[in-house]
Order: sequence, then structure tokens, then C-alpha cells
Amino acid sequence: MLAGESWTIKDILSEVLRDVKIEEEKYGNGQDKGQDSSFCLDEDKPKPLTPAETQVCRYLTSEPPQPKFILSCRGIPFMRQGVVSLLISMGGLGKTYFLLCLAYALSSGNRWGCFEPEQAYRTLFIGAEDDTDETNRRLWIIGKGDFPINLHAVSMSGKIQALMEMNGENPVRSKWYDWLRETIAAHMPLDVLFLDPLSRLYGMSENKNEHATAFIQAMESLSIEFGINIVVSHHANKDAANQTKAKQGMARGASGFIDGVRFGMALSEVTADEANNYGLENPEHYFKLDVVKSNGSAKLGSSLYFKKDEETGVPTYQPISLVRIENLAMGFLSAFREYGSSASARDLKKGLPVELFQKIKGNLTQITVSKDIKPILSYLVEHNFLLENKPPGRGWRSLIYSLNLENEV
Repeated sequence: MLAGESWTIKDILSEVLRDVKIEEEKYGNGQDKGQDSSFCLDEDKPKPLTPAETQVCRYLTSEPPQPKFILSCRGIPFMRQGVVSLLISMGGLGKTYFLLCLAYALSSGNRWGCFEPEQAYRTLFIGAEDDTDETNRRLWIIGKGDFPINLHAVSMSGKIQALMEMNGENPVRSKWYDWLRETIAAHMPLDVLFLDPLSRLYGMSENKNEHATAFIQAMESLSIEFGINIVVSHHANKDAANQTKAKQGMARGASGFIDGVRFGMALSEVTADEANNYGLENPEHYFKLDVVKSNGSAKLGSSLYFKKDEETGVPTYQPISLVRIENLAMGFLSAFREYGSSASARDLKKGLPVELFQKIKGNLTQITVSKDIKPILSYLVEHNFLLENKPPGRGWRSLIYSLNLENEV
């Protein structure tokens, strides 16, 4: 039609169909991938996209579905389905244990601490660092001898080689990449693959972005082909030990690793200030998890804290604000015993808590009387350390708190 003429919907559709027909006659209909074409005679040469394949109005005819998530955290969508993720960790914090616990939770479909899977997923963990005996010991401790049918795990330490290699100056996929691809195919329908750690599987310079990007692209290729999530662990750089908060830049080597993935997590040490503020004894037994990159999902508002069992090393989620209140409450209770057998909320609100707080072991910092006194008293009442008596028709300040003598025996 000529410029200036009025266009109806019927006219527009007619023009689109005419263009598509012309393009199909010239380029093909976009459905004959892999077949010989006069336009692309070289089998090794990628076939160019045609307008028939890229025309938006042709393929996008309805609203796309919302992204799906395989894991939520404290009710917030956490890990999106079908993406490649990176877990960055400082050495010795417990990244392998963390991944094994996460794999167990995903394969069972059961909640683990703050994490809740959407359902039970078939999960495969391939470890390249710990030997078979150590991997099996950790699995036994986590599962206590009871393992979900969807959980698959193996140690390939000393067996598996690099998934990538150099062909001249170009990074290419090795025969071990083909092995991994065939392993995934044998485990289908697989949902989640864990690879631990990157350094044992990489095979190229960690400091070159083009190499890092090629590795992430190889993982994305597997993720897209099989429709699975892939989580790869990676070590942090030396500067990470001096950082008070986890960042994208803490990954060892090139930025291409974290730049290429859609989701990035990081484990780091608990700082001395955090340990003091939250009243954490033996802070070396704790670590925190932060989301440092999140495409398509919301970042967490704060760090997630985990405590490692002193004997086994198994991490458990610690709702750190509750841990802080618990520590304050027990210190408060000790001082309250010295003060007397009962007191009103009004008296406790008027400055007496300062005297009591000064007696709390550890001299915890950043204590706010108006903020902390209610949760402290609520905790002590809930756990039967204190009794609460409310006079009829009176407000909170008239509550009388007294020691539960039955609990004092």
C-alpha cells in the first residue's frame, strides 16, 4: 500500500503474511535446521537466522508465562528455574557441605532452614575435590542414613579432568565436557546439577575473561539443552578476607565468571563487629550467605547466617536476630535474678535495663532499651523463665514480671 493511505488490521495482516511467504521462499521456513541449504553449504558454518524466525509478531502471539522458581527463601522467590548459578566461597567455610545440604533439600522437596523447594527435584552432585569416603561421610551425616530417591551424588576426585581445553589460542570443549553431557542425558529427567569446584573442572586461565566466558557459555549450553539448573562453586580471591560484605568482585580470577551467570551467591566470614553485636560465641563456627547477583529475582534484604556443627561441620540456618534476642534474654535473666524476684514493665522500661544490660556477659553493643526490652521479656515468658501477670484493665507498662520459681529449681 502507498504511504498516506489508511491501514486496517486486515491490511496489516495481509502484508505480514505476504512478507513471510516471500521470506520462506527465499530463506526457508526456519524449521529445517541442520539440513543442507543453498544459503549455507558448509555444514560447520552456523546457519543464519531468517526474518521469518525473528519477526516478533509471528512468534510472540500471547503473553509469556511468569518465570518459575525452584527455591524460595523466607517466602521470597530465590533461585529461578533453568539458570546457571555461581557460589563463591572463601576457603574452609563449608561450601561443599552447604551444596550437599541444598542438594538434599531440593531432592527431598523438604524445607531446610530458610530455604523451601517448590517440589522434589531430581538432583545430581558431582564433586571433584573431596574423595569418595569423605563425600559419603558427609552425605551420611546430612541424611542420617535416609536418602531421597531423587538424590544422586558421586565423587570424581582424581578421575575427572577439565571440561575445557585450548585449541591453539581458542578455548574449546574437551572430551570431558562430552562425558558430562552424556552423564546428564543418562540422568534425565534431571532438574539440578551441582559441580564442585570450578577450579577442578575449568582447565584454562582463571584470569582471562574470554576463557571464563567460554566456560559459562558451555554451562549455559547444557542448561538450555536439558532444561536444568546448574550450580558451580568457585573460590574467592585473597582480598575477600578483608571485606566486611560479600561482593561480586570477590570471585577469584576474571570477572567473566560472575558476569556470565544469571544468579550469584557468596559465602563469607562473620566479622568481629557482627559477632559482638549478635552475641555470637566462637564466630569461627559461623558463616553468612549473600546474594551478589540476581537476574530475574529479588535480592535478599540481608545476609543469611549459618552455624557449623562443632563436631561434624554440618551448617544449620540461624535466624540471627532471634539468636541475638536469645543471648540478650539469658544475660538479662542472670542479672534479673540478682535484682530481685519481680518487677513491673514500667520499671524495666525506665532505665533499669541499662543496669541489667551492663551485667550481661560479653558487653554486647548497640542495645536499644525501647527496642529490645519487649522481645527479651516475651522470649523469657515464652520459654517459662518468667511469669507475666497483667492487672485487669491496665496496659503493657503495668505488667508484672516475676521469676518462674518452678524453673529455678
